[in-house]
Amino acid sequence: MQIAIYKILCLVNNKVYIGQTENLSSRINSHFSNLKYNRHTNKEMQNDYNKYGADNFVFNVLEYCEPISEVVNAKETFYINQHDLVYNKKKKGDYRRAIDTVFQKKQIEEQEALAQQRFRLVCEIASCFEKSGLNNQSLSLILETIKDSPEFLKKLLSVIK
Repeated sequence: MQIAIYKILCLVNNKVYIGQTENLSSRINSHFSNLKYNRHTNKEMQNDYNKYGADNFVFNVLEYCEPISEVVNAKETFYINQHDLVYNKKKKGDYRRAIDTVFQKKQIEEQEALAQQRFRLVCEIASCFEKSGLNNQSLSLILETIKDSPEFLKKLLSVIK
């Protein structure tokens, strides 16, 4: 998953709104729907939209980055500070749903690698069961019992082979 850092630019006054999102299409739709129906939370941008019209507002992705809070917030803050005229009320990034540290990201990657390893082992065990003629019910029962133990899966695989 990548986080998009984006800007909404008013072409008439060169004022920008800098934001970040996990779901780009949803965020674009949200901003412009709220502006269209006069219910955007940023009243200053809403007033300019009402005054200048939809054709004078453009949406651009500035960059994509990893979902690590420090990185996302630093990049959003950087882009906010690059502009003199901003709609942003906060002058810094405020991403809280991201992975909070590089360490947490590494932990998640390790968990995903273990899950892939378990899957490969289960596939190998299933193949051995198929070759030996044991039925799927026996396999399902064994796998349900040991699903959270990759070490046991490895031992079982070595015995079966």
